[in-house]
Parts: sequence; C-alpha cells; structure tokens
Amino acid sequence: MKRVFLCAPLYQSSGIEKYTEYLLRCGAAPVAPHFFVPCLDRRNPDDVELAWRAETSLLWMCDEMWVFGDELTSNMKKLIAFAENLPIPIQYISLEEVRI
Repeated sequence: MKRVFLCAPLYQSSGIEKYTEYLLRCGAAPVAPHFFVPCLDRRNPDDVELAWRAETSLLWMCDEMWVFGDELTSNMKKLIAFAENLPIPIQYISLEEVRI
C-alpha cells in the first residue's frame, strides 16, 4: 500500500476525515499531519517550526502527495515545493472528485 501525504488547508477540519477516507478507499495509507497540528499554537514561532519539522519528516516517508481542494495556503505551497524537491509525485484532487 502506498503512503500518501494528505495536503489540504488546516481550517478545513471537517474535510480531513473525508479526504482520509477517500485516500483509504483509493488503496492508499493516508499520512495526515492535520491530526497533530491542532495541539500547537500557530501564532507561536517555535510551534510553527515544530509543525514544519514534523510535516517534512512525514513527507520524506511518503510515496506521493495528494493536494485536496482548489485553494493553496502558504504552508501548502511550501510543502508542495518541498515534495517537488524530493521528488515525489504530486496529484491535485478537486473537491468534486472526492465522492464517498
């Protein structure tokens, strides 16, 4: 089973479970940093750095990245650039494609 990094806006917390299920039903093992990031304070620079290190550590282990939605946040853009440099394949998934 391939490991797929789930890249989506953090504020779409209601969508994360849907995206996770979508990945599972597509035969992938989801890697979703969204489940640990809420315990951190995004206004605290140390927490932002800690989240970045954790996210990129997870990304190193992944076979692919799937980007969900039509909007890219600044953090998503940084993660996408990081994935491109690894390089790992990146798939863009529109919200209309996520049918569960």
